Amino acid sequence: ALYILNGYVAPSHPELFKNNGRIKKAKFEVIFEDGREDTVHVDFMDFVYYKEVMFNKRLKHVKITIEEVYSGKKYKDTCISQIFTDCSFEL
Repeated sequence: ALYILNGYVAPSHPELFKNNGRIKKAKFEVIFEDGREDTVHVDFMDFVYYKEVMFNKRLKHVKITIEEVYSGKKYKDTCISQIFTDCSFEL
C-alpha cells in the first residue's frame, strides 16, 4: 500500500491546506516485482486524511501523475505533505 497525505498539512497553520492546491485525481502507473504492469486511477476527497492506495503484489516501480487538482484559495501550486509505504521499493 501507498499512503498519501494530500495538500499542505501543518497542524500549527490549518489554513494552509485550503490556501494551497491539492490533488483531486491521480493516475498510478505501477510495475510489480513479477514484471506485470497496471494503471490505477485514484480520487482524493478534499479534507486532511491519509489516502490509502492498495496493491495486491509488491511494487518495483510507481509513477504518479496528477490529473486534476483542487485549486488553492491563495497559491497556484499543488502540495503533497507525505508519501510512505508499508513495504520497501525504489522510488
